[in-house]
Amino acid sequence: MPSPEIRFGMSGMEGHVRRIAEYAAGLEELGYEFVGVGEHVMMGSPPIDTYMSLPSMAVAAGATKRMRLLSSVSLPSLYPPALLAKEITTLDIASNGRVIYGLGVGGDSPHDFRSVGITPDHRGSRTDEAIAIMKRLWMEESVSFQGRFYQLDDIAQRPHPVQKPHPPLWVGGRQEAAMRRAARFGDGWLPYLYTPERYKRSVEVIRETAALEGRDLAGFQWALNQHVILGDSQEEALKLGTSILTYRSHRDPRDIVRSYWTYGTPKDIIRGLETMVDAGVRVFSFIAPRDQSINVLDYARTLSEKVIPYFKG
Repeated sequence: MPSPEIRFGMSGMEGHVRRIAEYAAGLEELGYEFVGVGEHVMMGSPPIDTYMSLPSMAVAAGATKRMRLLSSVSLPSLYPPALLAKEITTLDIASNGRVIYGLGVGGDSPHDFRSVGITPDHRGSRTDEAIAIMKRLWMEESVSFQGRFYQLDDIAQRPHPVQKPHPPLWVGGRQEAAMRRAARFGDGWLPYLYTPERYKRSVEVIRETAALEGRDLAGFQWALNQHVILGDSQEEALKLGTSILTYRSHRDPRDIVRSYWTYGTPKDIIRGLETMVDAGVRVFSFIAPRDQSINVLDYARTLSEKVIPYFKG
């Protein structure tokens, strides 16, 4: 049986927005397929520095020629759907069809919702309506919609995106509701903080849900936002990962890194990624360390020279 094709991009650029043009150009030269940027309107109290996906992706688009542009992830429930659809269309046209819209429902930062004057309650249902509206705006000449959260009456958007029928939607999240959303609406699955066992189970849930919905998953992308921490040893990498962890949790940071991150020497990284490939991952979205003392291109170069070739055969 032939080995599966494994592809690689670099995300986490929301931690390096000031250098995103430089980093995107360098990542493209190193052969990475996409550059990814997450977003928060506000996170933490007192807040930490946060940025938005689409403007950052636009800067990366201008610095590159071939690289795909991934929001990893954006929160559509924070936007009016017609406005968000128009912004994604504009970027897709300006980049000549290179946008991948990764999306999630949010919730790890309630300040995101408070910042724009809405409640995080029902954010999943709000997201589902937004997805339905955007898809129709991208494909139809006129859209009317009467939903629980959004109402449109004879709304048209011209031009349509370069990519047909629309830019691919990769659904992120951690819970089963996100898996079902990916099966019903998505063109890809992009979770984070997953063990191999949990990823394997998510593939099963998505396939089962898609079968019930009558969806053909041909071309569906099985991706993963994966923290990768390099070090001269696993213990050194564990210490570094723990020191830069920004995820808010009641759990011990060392336990989070041990459970979900891939860390250590290049050989350790290869072994960790192999377990995820066995679980069904076909696209790795490496999350760049947020530590500003780490040069992302040096990091990416080491991975491209000592890890990625193993998976390219």
